[in-house]
Amino acid sequence: MAIRLRRSESKKNLATGLVDGKSLLPLVDFYSPMKKVLLPRFLFVSRDVASKVFGIAFFVVCTAASINAADRARSVVNQYGAPVIDAKGHHVNYDRKTLDTMARIKRPSQRGAAGPVGTRKPTTTPSPRPHPTPAPRPGPPPPSIGRPFWQYSVFGSNIGGSNIITGPIPPGGGTSEIVFDSYSYDSFWQSIRYNRSTGNYDQVFVGPSYNTDPFSYVSIRGLQLAKVTNASDRQIVVMLSDGRVYLYDFATKAELGHFDTGVAGNYGLTALTVSDLNGDGLGELILTNESDLFVFNAAGQLLWQVAGAGGNDVVAGQMDNDPAVEIAATNGVVVDAGTRAAQWTYGGGFGLHLKLAPFPGEKYQQLISASDWQFVYSYDVGRQLPRWSIETPQDIGAIEVADVDNDGVPEVIIGDGQWGNVHVHDLITQALKWEVNNPEHGVTNIGVGDVDDDGVADLL
Repeated sequence: MAIRLRRSESKKNLATGLVDGKSLLPLVDFYSPMKKVLLPRFLFVSRDVASKVFGIAFFVVCTAASINAADRARSVVNQYGAPVIDAKGHHVNYDRKTLDTMARIKRPSQRGAAGPVGTRKPTTTPSPRPHPTPAPRPGPPPPSIGRPFWQYSVFGSNIGGSNIITGPIPPGGGTSEIVFDSYSYDSFWQSIRYNRSTGNYDQVFVGPSYNTDPFSYVSIRGLQLAKVTNASDRQIVVMLSDGRVYLYDFATKAELGHFDTGVAGNYGLTALTVSDLNGDGLGELILTNESDLFVFNAAGQLLWQVAGAGGNDVVAGQMDNDPAVEIAATNGVVVDAGTRAAQWTYGGGFGLHLKLAPFPGEKYQQLISASDWQFVYSYDVGRQLPRWSIETPQDIGAIEVADVDNDGVPEVIIGDGQWGNVHVHDLITQALKWEVNNPEHGVTNIGVGDVDDDGVADLL
């Protein structure tokens, strides 16, 4: 889940997951309902039925409020379908053994894959550009109650499951866009922006539905903002579990192209990052499935791959003193992009979540990883050594490394995977600086940026 948190009641912003400063109060009026009910992506209202709809809606809201306590206990479940609120309204957290058992039972459909999504075996040499897949079919028409005079996409659930992106400040000034993915009957992405006049967040754009086959489920596994082609200033890159990749112009949101990687494996692609590996000013697409790592260009050509170097998450950056970029994935393999070979294999792997952080006293970055339960670690890839660890009270849903208090030094931000808190730790000392209660079940992702243009970093 994503939440919005604030310091002062004077801000009447629509909740999107923000934190200003240290002393925080939860604000959950926007996101809270989204975990309970999966709504249609668009809501339509016609002028000639608006008054009737309002009367019906008022009755429904009042009726829903009267049965909310009983219904809440029945409807709120985790990703495995197990209840997270008991009959008395108390929060339910599961221990590691129980969640592992649930995951094993759910394994064939974990992360939205209804079964194997492809059987194509990865090759050992670069392949020609795959044939483009058909563009997504348009969604169903609106209800036949007259032409809608407005429409709005719901946020759905698993908000920011692949990423929460804070875009650049527009050339003419103003507030940054927030780009994120979510789920409501199908996977889609959208962009919102803070409106100074209303104090709310306006919807800028809603992406297409990618579920072209009604008998299979396709999820977004990667969402990045980078320059990967000269077709525009920067692009939104969307990677799907079935192997498809779509490129959109960030400014206009127009599709620039799409291709099928053909390397989804048995359970789909798992992670995406973008980095300029050859110094030409354009980023390469680095993606993984459960076992292997692949590097594509924006034209859809497989440039190279490394078997066994995949996993649930992947990052790329300068992690030692040589000039080449290093790529690390959760399987525990660090690949040198210059030699295109593994330079370090860490036994046991790097957990589930990866980030990079500044390394005091060094010219390269340290690798930050989070296991599924209780521990966040730092690694010195250059020396091939672990550095420090942070212990957390329970399972971990997401991590981020960013400066949230404007002191010039990033913090390590940890979101609990079930009912719990968002913890902010000092990167240098690893001491807990502050934490805030998460009023909903689990943290799906964390983003940081000054999205309301008040000069203070916001935690999404």
